Amino acid sequence: MRILLAIIISTLILCSCNMNKVKYQTDIESVVKKAKNNVGELTQKDWELADQKIEKFKEDFELKKDQMTKEERDKANELMGRYAGIRLKGIGNQLKETISDFGKQMEGAMKELTDTTEK
Repeated sequence: MRILLAIIISTLILCSCNMNKVKYQTDIESVVKKAKNNVGELTQKDWELADQKIEKFKEDFELKKDQMTKEERDKANELMGRYAGIRLKGIGNQLKETISDFGKQMEGAMKELTDTTEK
């Protein structure tokens, strides 16, 4: 009876540990997917929230990676790499917008300066 109880408890513990890894990885997959599908539409706040989730994932990964299989580690590393690439695209889009805004501001300034000197 004790052996059966020990086996059941051990099985439950192993299953719960494995489910937490898979669930957490699934959460990060959804963050990466959302970022990829909306890279041009995410606000600064959206990016900050995604960055926080990825950083937490990285911290947990460092703590748990010795307990993970090679496939789980590879998948986690792939997700972190994909997010880094998507994040760079997001920064590039923000930079293009900033440069475009600055260009329009300079056009306005030049027009104002030209109008002022002509009068």
